[in-house]
Amino acid sequence: MLRLLDGDELRFVASMPGFTPAMISRLRQERCLIFRGYLRYLETDFRRVCRVIKLLMVQANHDRPDLARVLLRSQIAFAWGLTAVRVHVMFYRWGLGDVDVRALLKQFEKMRMELGGLTPAVSASAA
Repeated sequence: MLRLLDGDELRFVASMPGFTPAMISRLRQERCLIFRGYLRYLETDFRRVCRVIKLLMVQANHDRPDLARVLLRSQIAFAWGLTAVRVHVMFYRWGLGDVDVRALLKQFEKMRMELGGLTPAVSASAA
């Protein structure tokens, strides 16, 4: 996902003999479609992780306002990040700028790690 819209890679391909601007445009279009598919999967996975965290919070023996706060902030940050990436992809499609998805992936990883930290605690308290 990180290399799919890499500008250096497209510049290299564009430097090849016989490559035309129309080919670059088509390549950008195809890569953007693939990238948007990856974004949909990432969004789905993020929502699933959040859903599981919410379920674990509801089933927990004690309230976790700290976790609720982290969850809400993460959901807002992810939504803003996703919107920003989608706008950048739109500009990238027309040859304007690059797309940096690292912050969005970092936000997803943060929630995944939060879930990983919760799972053993819930399993231990259920026993």
